[in-house]
Amino acid sequence: MGHQVRTITSIIAVSLFFLVAVNRATAGTEECQDAIDSFHSSRGDIFDSLKKYASCVSDSDGTDDCDTEFHNLSNDQDDFEDAVSDYQSDCGN
Repeated sequence: MGHQVRTITSIIAVSLFFLVAVNRATAGTEECQDAIDSFHSSRGDIFDSLKKYASCVSDSDGTDDCDTEFHNLSNDQDDFEDAVSDYQSDCGN
């Protein structure tokens, strides 16, 4: 459970940091604009998965370990990391 809390905290912190960074970016190239769009989409997916995971944990009565929701959140985190990497390389940050 501690790992899951750290993961969620990290997701939130990174999302907030890049929210500020992306909003300051100027999309001078098509690749950069695509990277920004991908970042925004990935960030939205993270927030959606995070809500579903938190809801599952909150509603769990001991019969659901919320593994599916956490797995989806973890996959979205992987996609988010790729989007951040693309943003950094394509937008010069």
